[in-house]
Amino acid sequence: SMAMFPAAAICAVAFVLASLTVAAEGSGDCVASGYSCLPKERCPVDRRKPEYGGCDTVCCDARSSNDCVLNGGECNPKSRSCYEEAQYSPSCGSGQKCCIWLN
Repeated sequence: SMAMFPAAAICAVAFVLASLTVAAEGSGDCVASGYSCLPKERCPVDRRKPEYGGCDTVCCDARSSNDCVLNGGECNPKSRSCYEEAQYSPSCGSGQKCCIWLN
């Protein structure tokens, strides 16, 4: 149907332009690209994005991860008083919870 063509064409053009923009920038900015700057030990090798710059540490894809540490938390005993990020606590194992330190 012809009604679908313009939308598909617009999407295709937008995708190509976005791809060219990323390619032209080369090592784009990590945070601007939706990733996080994390210490090496907090980012698994398979989630590192070395092609992105702008970090003193490593650029890490922490998106859509339920891992406490990847999302900026710290695993602590359940008895410790802290702000708990409950959705990430299961990644800490039993008897532990994911603590987020609020500045």
